[in-house]
Amino acid sequence: MEAQAVLRQLDEVIAAADQGERAGLVVQLASRLASLGAQLSAAPVERSGENITIAEGAKRLGVSCRYLYRHGAALPFVVKIGRRRLVNEGLLEAFVRRRGA
Repeated sequence: MEAQAVLRQLDEVIAAADQGERAGLVVQLASRLASLGAQLSAAPVERSGENITIAEGAKRLGVSCRYLYRHGAALPFVVKIGRRRLVNEGLLEAFVRRRGA
């Protein structure tokens, strides 16, 4: 079934639902949206397997080493191996492509 047809049917179901049914619909739709979002975020990521130093990664990004150390936990391309932090080249390139697009 075409996605637009399904959405039209969903609109009809929502319009016909009484107040009590709408709460259940919200829960069911939220569950399906979460599932769809998880599928989007699970898209394959290019990994080169090569790790470079924080200094090299900072140079490529045009930021300071200190910035990468402070924000590394939130950046997908900063990897921690033991006590060392490194930058994965493949993840860095994918990050830059996504941000530039």
